[in-house]
Amino acid sequence: MHPGLLTDHLGLVSDYLSECFTQLRSQSRISALQGRVFFGGALSGRDINAVNKTVSGLLKLLYPGMDEKVPDEELEWAVRLARNALKGGSKLLAVGGPE
Repeated sequence: MHPGLLTDHLGLVSDYLSECFTQLRSQSRISALQGRVFFGGALSGRDINAVNKTVSGLLKLLYPGMDEKVPDEELEWAVRLARNALKGGSKLLAVGGPE
């Protein structure tokens, strides 16, 4: 390989990764939650939507293939992480709320 074809910066790698993320953005992994996760009355409709989108994003990073089966423990981890992020964000936005 000719040394002139190589780069000392991230050009090709960052362009490729950016395109991968762009393609994943149009997909959804919410179907992995259907029938497997039940929130009960703990979350409002808006909060459920936020958790679903966060979990979908996390699962796309872990399992980029649409046909890959998501194990229960990975799904549980993603849901817990999304709910904790939702709780933490609401505490930050609360004026005069607990620290």
